[in-house]
Amino acid sequence: MRWSTRSMIRSGGPQRRRGAEAQRRTGSQPLLHQRGKEIQRFGELRLLPIALAHDARAQSCQLLNQILADSIILYNLYKKHHWLVRGPTFYQLHLLLDKHAEEQLKLIDLLGERVQTLGGVAIADPRHVAEVTAVPRPPDGVEEVPAMLSRLLEAHEIVIEKVRDAIAATAGNQAQTEMEQAITALGTNGFQGVYAANDGTAGGAIAAMNGQGIDPSSRPVTGQDAELAAVQRILTGQQYMTAYKAIKPEAGQAAELAVDLVNGNRSAADSLAKQKTNNGQKDVASIILTPVAVTKANARQTISRMISDGFLKAADICSGPAASACHQLGLSQ
Repeated sequence: MRWSTRSMIRSGGPQRRRGAEAQRRTGSQPLLHQRGKEIQRFGELRLLPIALAHDARAQSCQLLNQILADSIILYNLYKKHHWLVRGPTFYQLHLLLDKHAEEQLKLIDLLGERVQTLGGVAIADPRHVAEVTAVPRPPDGVEEVPAMLSRLLEAHEIVIEKVRDAIAATAGNQAQTEMEQAITALGTNGFQGVYAANDGTAGGAIAAMNGQGIDPSSRPVTGQDAELAAVQRILTGQQYMTAYKAIKPEAGQAAELAVDLVNGNRSAADSLAKQKTNNGQKDVASIILTPVAVTKANARQTISRMISDGFLKAADICSGPAASACHQLGLSQ
């Protein structure tokens, strides 16, 4: 008993230990080397009262995190090239690349906040981002300036593609619901066709028509963006038309215009942007490109162009139900 008492006296006793613990909790000393259990795993969702189904929120979080990862890499590419750019246009590009990096950072924050609002976990750790991104890794050293700009354009194209995929994947669900409601209200013979804003919406409308026993080939459905699923629906006769907007001419002319503006060559920029677009406040100098209408009647020419442009792959298009139509049109896999 004496040994136990002396031991407690030497160590300060329970009361002293409790006082030290209270001071640690309320004092200004930082809590170092703390570890805790993971309270929400990546890919899991919290239950939030936002009137969205679990599956819809999970799909949106997955798609947004892919775009977020690619955007984080794009931001870092802008910062890398901002630091490493060199040559006679150094100053102009140095400022321009930093401005674009700032804009990317704003988008990154919006994307991350949206994932959190949906109850998900926003991707953030750069090591995790590197595992997920679809943007190719550049050399660790310095590339020539044209290669830097080309790499940025290619990264933007990847982000654009992922955004379009996300729109297509999520728009279809809402479009199908709204089309089902429209068919209920109008009747199966109460409409002549569907003019959809994009191919994802068109796909949702077609799914609703199929579900109501309506042959989609009997009612023209149009979309735009020339998504893979839409091109296949055109080949099988379910969708009447989509609009193909080639990315490379858009990116190439945008890059040429940006270089002219950075170099202060206003006359060259004006010679590119010859047309005017009113943005609701004023007329803005613009480059207007002509989209290509893709229908089954011109599918051989238009789809062949998409394949040669590298926009879609023949092997992807000519699969499943579309394989027979590809064979008839002479589209090689």
